[in-house]
Amino acid sequence: MPVNKVYLDTNVFIYTVEQVVPWAARAVEVLKAIDNGEISAATSELSLAEALVRPFQLGNQQAIRAYRGIFQTRAWLRVVPIERGILVDAARLCGACLRGTENARAKLPDAIHAATALVEGCELILTNDRRFQAFPEINKLYLRDFLEPQDLSSEESLS
Repeated sequence: MPVNKVYLDTNVFIYTVEQVVPWAARAVEVLKAIDNGEISAATSELSLAEALVRPFQLGNQQAIRAYRGIFQTRAWLRVVPIERGILVDAARLCGACLRGTENARAKLPDAIHAATALVEGCELILTNDRRFQAFPEINKLYLRDFLEPQDLSSEESLS
């Protein structure tokens, strides 16, 4: 199914910068496709903040520089600022999913990502985070669905 625009969850960037096995190769492929103009994508500035927590905790200046570099808006990747409208939409999404008992795992940061994806007109969220199932308003595509069974046996989930 061809798509015009995808939303990249934070874990796509973490897998790339930190070379997390077995996810890094697929994440790098996606970012290369974006840089080549094959895919248009968006992510939130929230992704930058989430990705930087551990490098700041560990004092890893190399990772901090890498994340700051990768989160630059370029021709086919838009890094979306968190604005009031997105926050209101996120609160609505989060409130709606918390009303249902089966989706009570959704968190406000996840809702901010989902709201940003919807505002940006993204057709799906590329992630490995199952909590996005709480948001039926947008399609999800999981990186784990692109791996061979032998790769999944060594799965390291950061979601």
